[in-house]
Amino acid sequence: MSLSLLAHVFPEWQPHFSFLDTPHANEMMAMRWLHLIFGIIWIGLLYFFNLVLTPAMKKYDPAMRIKIYPELMSGAMGWFRSSALVTVIVGLRYFSIHLAADAKLAGDRSLIANGSARGS
Repeated sequence: MSLSLLAHVFPEWQPHFSFLDTPHANEMMAMRWLHLIFGIIWIGLLYFFNLVLTPAMKKYDPAMRIKIYPELMSGAMGWFRSSALVTVIVGLRYFSIHLAADAKLAGDRSLIANGSARGS
């Protein structure tokens, strides 16, 4: 018996997923995931620098450190800076969406900094 046949026999086994009903809600879902993923990368690299790289570099002599450090740090610092920037920008956008929603629910549209939300 194939899996597709079983799915027709037992409809509750069919996957039940859908996107949210508005593009605004989908944007919020994407912002939340991007903030989470890039935040994990940012914090992971921070711990790598502080808990792994610094103690490891202390074990090498200065001549070896001069060879290893620039090679390793150029790529790692690029990811570190980029992930921090994306985390902050996406987090601020996500936060501003929540502030706008709260201002609308409170009935004080003057609190909304987003010009497009004022007219709606």
